[in-house]
Amino acid sequence: MQAVIKSQKNQNARDLRPEKELVKRFVAVALCPDGSFTEPVDARVYMSRSANGASPVYASVWINDRASNTHISGRGMSSGYGFDKPSAAIGSAIESAGIELSEQIEGRGDSAVRDAITAICAALGYSNIHIIN
Repeated sequence: MQAVIKSQKNQNARDLRPEKELVKRFVAVALCPDGSFTEPVDARVYMSRSANGASPVYASVWINDRASNTHISGRGMSSGYGFDKPSAAIGSAIESAGIELSEQIEGRGDSAVRDAITAICAALGYSNIHIIN
């Protein structure tokens, strides 16, 4: 998977706690050339505390990299039945941040989300990363 950062201006992510419950989080930890560590991507998934199977799922994604001076974010939402809503919400948030992925991740689960985060890190110039979720 490839990622292209199309915009450096988008910043609409929100931390939805305490109104919504944080149900899933993906954080990319990358090794910098100087031997230090950074967290260039942070993706969070939220749901309402009284959610049922059809309730909306919300996501926020932050991309921050001092080396390339990239500071963007996005938010997304997904609702309905019969697919993986967290990956759909994160895919929507990534698009909202101004990032174009070569493959759709909506509804494809955690492995697609990890692939997308890896691609975003590669677009920022990182090759040695670990994703914590």
